[in-house]
Amino acid sequence: MSKIIIIAGYTKNSYLKKIRTHFKESEYILACAYTRQSNSDIKKNYLELFDSTYDLTNPADKKRLKEDAESILLVTCTQERDMTAYIEAQLLCGKITDEQAHNYSTLIDKEFFKKSLQKKFPELVPDIHTVTPELLCDLESLTYPLVVKPSGLAGSALVKIVNNAAEFKFHYETFSGLMARFGDEIYHKKVSVVAEAYLSGPQYSMNLYVNAAGEVVFCPLVRVVTPGEFGIDDTYSALQYTTDELSAADLTNLHDSIKKIIAHFKVKNTSMHFDSVLHNGEWKFFEVGLRIGGNRQKLFELYNGMDHFMNDINNRIGKTITIAARERTACIVQKAATKHGTLKQIQYTRTIDELDSSIVTEDKISKIGKVTGPVSTGGGVITRHFVYGKVQDQVVLVSKRLFNEIKIEVA
Repeated sequence: MSKIIIIAGYTKNSYLKKIRTHFKESEYILACAYTRQSNSDIKKNYLELFDSTYDLTNPADKKRLKEDAESILLVTCTQERDMTAYIEAQLLCGKITDEQAHNYSTLIDKEFFKKSLQKKFPELVPDIHTVTPELLCDLESLTYPLVVKPSGLAGSALVKIVNNAAEFKFHYETFSGLMARFGDEIYHKKVSVVAEAYLSGPQYSMNLYVNAAGEVVFCPLVRVVTPGEFGIDDTYSALQYTTDELSAADLTNLHDSIKKIIAHFKVKNTSMHFDSVLHNGEWKFFEVGLRIGGNRQKLFELYNGMDHFMNDINNRIGKTITIAARERTACIVQKAATKHGTLKQIQYTRTIDELDSSIVTEDKISKIGKVTGPVSTGGGVITRHFVYGKVQDQVVLVSKRLFNEIKIEVA
């Protein structure tokens, strides 16, 4: 009997090719389980790449998925917006229990994740407020700065640091409707708005694999530099670079804190990513995802040649994952517009000097004419580059220089 490999929602065609190559000697069916066919990502031509599909909004398809449970080898997911389909597909085919499905749904929600941990490990998360009509009438009583964000959307979309009640009120009144629309149209779910304590300190992201026994293999640590560190009022990841800059004690504390969270939510047999800040010597976590993480595939390939996606697949079928030693430092450089408007021009100049041993490659350049803006107001990243080389300090210096040299003009 053929085994079924399920992708929850949308993924890159390159990942589908990896699966077909890896399992080419086996009898298998590559299937897609989805909930958001109306979204532009899930189109007919995408679904035609699969041998079978399950529309999780269709009761007949959900019944068929349950009936196929014994044949399903694994379920995976690479998009944050498909996490709901990922959890539902695993539950329907018996890969996770009802309790785990509840825990996972809590884990991927920025509000419920923190409120759950506050009951047992309050030291691991920032203080958080749910925005209600009552809270909006009492904004002057809050301690600032705060980070206002939608609870159920990915990354830094519409996330804003506010320094007083007037800024809080303006951001909420201006963008809460857009947050709700993004939730309805892109994620097919209702989102709440929360305000959490702003915590100073360097930010880090950790990817990892949890096996069926709950054991953890950690990927290379990634330092995340926000535009705020460049004096720009936005909250996306301007730089993400692999690093060994943490002390052994801080790294051990990070690993131990992550393991507490994994045990608390009873997570098994999945990939995860954790976003955190080292605040006054303590680790605080503001987001967790049950997937391999955006753009980490290429970042880790440049770091040591590892195949992050195939590690995810192999972990799910019980193979042991090992992480090779560092070969080079790799960095993602991203930049968004600083004001809202129509994209008119993108310009930058590479400086040629003794640091040119660090290699720069273009990954994304948005089309002129696109309507855009800061990520905190619903815009997106306009440019993405990868920088890599043998010497970490040089790679970081070249990356920062590149970020500063990129000029994005909107009108």
